Amino acid sequence: MDELRTNSNANNAATADVPRAEPLDAEHARRVCGNPAALKKAVFASRDTRAVGLQASIGALMLMDRLRFIRTIDLAFHLYAGRTFTAALAAANNLLKRLTRNGFVTAHTTRVGGMRIYGIAQRGVNFLRDNTGYEAKAHRSLKNVKNPEHRLWANLIVITAEARGLSAMTESEVLRYERENGEVVRDNCGAESVIPRKLLTVPNLRRPGERKGLTPDALLMEEGDDRVWIEIDASNRSSGRVKDCLALVAKIGSRLCDPEQMRLAKVVVYARTRRIYTHITGLLRKQAGAPVEPASTYLKPAEREGAFEVWYHPSIADDKPGKPARDFRCGQVQVQMLPDIRNGGQGWYDQDWLPYARGTE
Repeated sequence: MDELRTNSNANNAATADVPRAEPLDAEHARRVCGNPAALKKAVFASRDTRAVGLQASIGALMLMDRLRFIRTIDLAFHLYAGRTFTAALAAANNLLKRLTRNGFVTAHTTRVGGMRIYGIAQRGVNFLRDNTGYEAKAHRSLKNVKNPEHRLWANLIVITAEARGLSAMTESEVLRYERENGEVVRDNCGAESVIPRKLLTVPNLRRPGERKGLTPDALLMEEGDDRVWIEIDASNRSSGRVKDCLALVAKIGSRLCDPEQMRLAKVVVYARTRRIYTHITGLLRKQAGAPVEPASTYLKPAEREGAFEVWYHPSIADDKPGKPARDFRCGQVQVQMLPDIRNGGQGWYDQDWLPYARGTE
């Protein structure tokens, strides 16, 4: 999982053989949220604008191939993290105009929300193959994308996490990973199929006695084996999804079902509206006041608004001779509002916001 593709900056293996583009190795400072100097970014030695433009074009097309479609804001966060928000947005807008004019990307305005999204065209696929040897796949159904807001937000979380030095997976990459590590079974006719190995399973309330798998909107890899589970709530949760959320929180501190035995250290829930934020925090606050059962987790409100510490209450079986087991902190859950990026660059890299607020951690 550590070999997953990370932020496709210009300075990577895919663009090492591109003519006239000679970037220096990226310089990395200690990662601190709100410190733009700690972001991953390449420093170019060449002042040849054509070479720099070539690297930016390759980075944009690689991002479109990975995420399938992007916005101007996504490209600004991806390629121009070291600039101010206004400068980054202007540079990303100019780059997309040039790529569209050259036929490398196609553009479409969604019916819901009126968002302008871009996908890689066949000519862009050919451009990547000729310059990097990378085989991309053109997006041939951009007009069929109706309401991509949820997916775009999740992808932006991945982009910002990688810019801050973390490895990250989108939802589709998690599903692919689960399938690759799944169980191969054969039916009566000898045909093979794969049963995905879900990272996390919870009780299926609709089918008592069975379990169902949950999939994150994004999964971030912290230091060691700690993982951060991202949920994007763009609409109010139904009763079933509310119970799934509480079951997910109860799993914090446990090991995920994968070969690497990753630990679920944190769950971050992003809310699109204040009403959704109030609803989720209210549920967690109510859960924090519930009776504590042995051998289970419980919540404690943290100092930061919307954050709750997750503690484990051991049972008698966890006691050692002469040394009773004590409660211990096993993780955290926090609820945040999605930033209004168009409003003065809210959530940009000079703020402690994306991929999630750290505060004094």
